[in-house]
Amino acid sequence: MSSQVSQEGTAADRFLTAWKRLEAEIGSRWAATNRGVREPDMAAMLAWAERQHLFSGEAADFLRLSIRVDLIGGGGQDLWPRPGRILAASRSHTFAQLATAIDDAFARWDRAHLHQFDLADGVRIGRPDRDDENEDVLDGRRITLARLKNDEQFVYEFDFGDSWEHLCTVGPTRIDPIEQLGILPDGPLPYWGWGVIPDQYDRRWDGDEGEEESNPGPDPKRTDLPPLRPMWGPRPRR
Repeated sequence: MSSQVSQEGTAADRFLTAWKRLEAEIGSRWAATNRGVREPDMAAMLAWAERQHLFSGEAADFLRLSIRVDLIGGGGQDLWPRPGRILAASRSHTFAQLATAIDDAFARWDRAHLHQFDLADGVRIGRPDRDDENEDVLDGRRITLARLKNDEQFVYEFDFGDSWEHLCTVGPTRIDPIEQLGILPDGPLPYWGWGVIPDQYDRRWDGDEGEEESNPGPDPKRTDLPPLRPMWGPRPRR
């Protein structure tokens, strides 16, 4: 355990050192090419640096892609307003890791389903079906997000039966994970979100089987809970 922590700490220190070098270089380049212009905030500086192609090596991997994911619909219904999440992801993370992060972010509890990314150029990435000889899906465990470009849009589909479809949009610039997340995660991680997340089988309560006549019963107003918190459990009689 201590070895793992030490390795993670070393990696974080290495990335932070690379980032500090890059930050200094960005400031120097900005001053040299924009004399007399006030230095903007870090988000604007990152956007400028990316246009100047200043990112490379460990510093490039330290910065994260910002990927917006909008849930379009599934289970036979379109959603509006559409719930969404914005994830920070490294270019070295795989599409399989991104799929897991999206499913986590949208509260998928049954993962016994196939998934697939459909890129704009026709490339499909997911879990190849070894029983299908004509399958041309690339293995998401082997393909990294390095192939994604800023502002690129693509589709993520989970569960080909209920077809939960998501529109994924890569942000125009990369982001600083320390600023947005406070940590250096080892996989894609949401840092913003909105909307109501539907249950993947549209079950509204434990025991809901979709029958029209079924209902969860009256709201017990927390009286059914164990008395582990104030206002939990049976109310004292007056």
